[in-house]
Amino acid sequence: MQDVIVRVLIGAHRVVRDHPRVHQSLISLVNRSVGEKRVNSSIIELTRPDDVVWDVGANIGTYTRLFLDRVGSGGHVVAVEPVPSNAAILRALGPSERLTVVEGALASSDGETSLVVSGKSGETSSIGDGPDALTVRVARGDTLIDEGVPSPQIVKIDVEGFEGDVLDGMSSVLPGVRSVIIEVHFAAMARRERPAEPLRLVRLLRDCGFGVRWVDPSHLVATRER
Repeated sequence: MQDVIVRVLIGAHRVVRDHPRVHQSLISLVNRSVGEKRVNSSIIELTRPDDVVWDVGANIGTYTRLFLDRVGSGGHVVAVEPVPSNAAILRALGPSERLTVVEGALASSDGETSLVVSGKSGETSSIGDGPDALTVRVARGDTLIDEGVPSPQIVKIDVEGFEGDVLDGMSSVLPGVRSVIIEVHFAAMARRERPAEPLRLVRLLRDCGFGVRWVDPSHLVATRER
């Protein structure tokens, strides 16, 4: 049934992706009217006091703030963000005892990449070269664990079409994760010539023991089945 849902979503995005303005307007409308409310509700439902949370693609900390509130004084949030100006904003959100900011991006391998950033707060980014491109660190989630970053119970991912790459680099992390919240960027995946990537995401999560549900046309929540 989940595969059918994903195929329908892929088809819907395919219909409008040749009209970028219409596509972006629809996505923005859904996120404002439905997505943010349902994602917030999922975060509140799933995150427990004393949890460790990874906010992957934290931007300026909209969800980081909510996670910090939910985990309380005994929990910890790891905010992963490649844009230096955003990382600086994140560091001001809490003390190091409660918040770790990783200035970089999670991926399926370790190294560096060039990132082109657009939008006033760097909310849109893509891999590529250009006069304004940033050289940023990329690392596997498994590498962060080896470096001493605390292992998460909750992972939120919003990385502009590289969601699968993030999960591919977390083979040692995922077994200890209770829930994963992902914004699935269908159009960005299609631009990378990976239109079926959302299907692979769902199957990967299921194979790791998660049940998957869609809270809106762009966000999925995976919760470990006991």
